[in-house]
Amino acid sequence: MSINLKKFGKRIAIRRTELGISQKELAELVCLSATHLSNIENGKSTPSFNTFVDLCDTLKTSADYFLCGAVHPDVSQEIMSKIQLCSDNEREKVSQILDIFIK
Repeated sequence: MSINLKKFGKRIAIRRTELGISQKELAELVCLSATHLSNIENGKSTPSFNTFVDLCDTLKTSADYFLCGAVHPDVSQEIMSKIQLCSDNEREKVSQILDIFIK
């Protein structure tokens, strides 16, 4: 599988912006220089595996979204983004609510 680094970086920048995090703040949170993060977001650099995991965790986003652009083909990114912002307890409540709708 070939990864388009420009799209990959753009997805990181979009998610960072959605969460209201500056590039400098995100760089500090994942222990990178702001320049290196900028290079990742512009498709000029590839993050290490550990940095990639830290980005996913910090931005509360699945690896699938950053790598492929889709979380799940049948679920909108807006819904997934909102769910990913929830705590584990809140996600459990969302799951219970969905179970009620399904029944």
